[in-house]
Amino acid sequence: MSLFTQKYKVTAYSPIHIGSMKKWLKDVHFEQSNDSTNIHNINISDIPFDDTQTEFNLEEAGKFILNSLKSDETLHLKFPAKIFAHEISQFAKTAWGTPYIPGNSINGFYHSAKLLNQPDKSSLMNTVGVPDYSGLSDKDGFKIFIEDIEFPMNSIDISDIKMLNLTSKQSYGWKKYWPKPTTIQNPLTATSQYIETLKAGEASLSTIKIQSASNTNLDSNELFNYFETITKEFSRKIAKNELDFYSKCKMDEGYNFYWTLNEKIKKISNGFYVCLGWGIGWQALVGNLHTDKNIPTIMRKYNLGKLSRPCPECKTNLKIDKFNKNKLFCLKCKKSFGIQSVATQIFPVFPKTRKFVFDRQKPLHPLGWIRFERSENFKKIRNPQTHDVEIIIQLKKSKIIKDPFRNPEAYPEKKSETKHFKKKIKIAGRGSFPTEFNMFFNKIAELEFIISINGNSIDDNLDTTRFIHNDKIDELIFNFSLEARGIELLIKTGAVNSEQKNFVINRIWEILEEFQKKDKDKDNE
Repeated sequence: MSLFTQKYKVTAYSPIHIGSMKKWLKDVHFEQSNDSTNIHNINISDIPFDDTQTEFNLEEAGKFILNSLKSDETLHLKFPAKIFAHEISQFAKTAWGTPYIPGNSINGFYHSAKLLNQPDKSSLMNTVGVPDYSGLSDKDGFKIFIEDIEFPMNSIDISDIKMLNLTSKQSYGWKKYWPKPTTIQNPLTATSQYIETLKAGEASLSTIKIQSASNTNLDSNELFNYFETITKEFSRKIAKNELDFYSKCKMDEGYNFYWTLNEKIKKISNGFYVCLGWGIGWQALVGNLHTDKNIPTIMRKYNLGKLSRPCPECKTNLKIDKFNKNKLFCLKCKKSFGIQSVATQIFPVFPKTRKFVFDRQKPLHPLGWIRFERSENFKKIRNPQTHDVEIIIQLKKSKIIKDPFRNPEAYPEKKSETKHFKKKIKIAGRGSFPTEFNMFFNKIAELEFIISINGNSIDDNLDTTRFIHNDKIDELIFNFSLEARGIELLIKTGAVNSEQKNFVINRIWEILEEFQKKDKDKDNE
């Protein structure tokens, strides 16, 4: 048997939530239900505690409030009958407090992809409709081991989640659950759910190991190519399904997200995308493993999706009979009907809801997408005092790479001993770049955290020097202009989070200002 290892850079393409089954109570208040003029609003920090208690956490405070509501005790305030609270679902964390994605989640995604390709996949589902992965490794001839993926502590954010709900095949609204469940067009007052998420753009490292059987003739590269191909096919299928969903209901933000993602999945050549965590939807879990024929049966059996059973006489939607759960009851006709005698109507799209991350009352991203790219350029270190993790670029000749990234205000005191960029770039049919352009490029290339600079043509009409926004943490698009002509540069860096990316941008601006100041001084001489 042979064991092969491959290191991957792991980047959150959209916010991700891996639940820990714990919650924070962010903001608690009480409302008197029988007298709207007598409302008591209190902040959680105002709740009375014993004088000897010097500290408390929000979770314990929440328990204190709920226990007080169940008793007749009167504290500083008379507690009324209703409680409203913003709960924040916590992200899974290690014993050190660093957020992490379990390696088994990635493994499960791959096994679902493998199961989808089995001709007898329906027979591989167990009695409750959950996939049975046992035996798949024997069919592959190899086993896959994926380590847990730790991220820095500051890579977590609080996300506002709202639920999109189809009202027909081609229209949607946003779910509002209070005072009664309804679907509204304006998301401003729709119900929010607050969760801790891994921020889009945050990066870490993972190692994937493949142990092949003695009768497997594939080498290391072929094994990892096979693993990536199977995983990418499943990702594309999920992205294509979501693209079709958002296209039919005319939801532009969802359609644009999945159109771009679908293109990226097709083009990636040294890695793959996966979809995991809370809020990714039924399709990304077991939905793709079921056929169109058996989905209605599963919906009826487990009461999934939107089912309606109209009364045979007045067409009012029937409810389960309180006194006989094997029958249905019409509140209008006051009659009971056998379940088998009533035709069940199923909403034409299943599932018909999606969860979306909001920012400033605008939908931004679906949840759960993450990118894996083969990479040997990075390494993970742990701070011995805080136990936090940091991802840094790994260059053999680099001595100061960690210093500027650890503290964005502290700039490097000495220049790099390593050149990542050639002094002259040749352009077909034009010769070398102008001297001033090369001087500026070389200054940027001296920065330790610059990996490469690419640009292939000068535009005689490019008259603005600026950074162009993109969503990649380790990539900058920069237009450099001089005397009404310029070049668009693609700059690859070692940044692994937004703080480091901003630091690199600031350093380039400083070099530009210094470069322009020297030119100005020369003109004044």
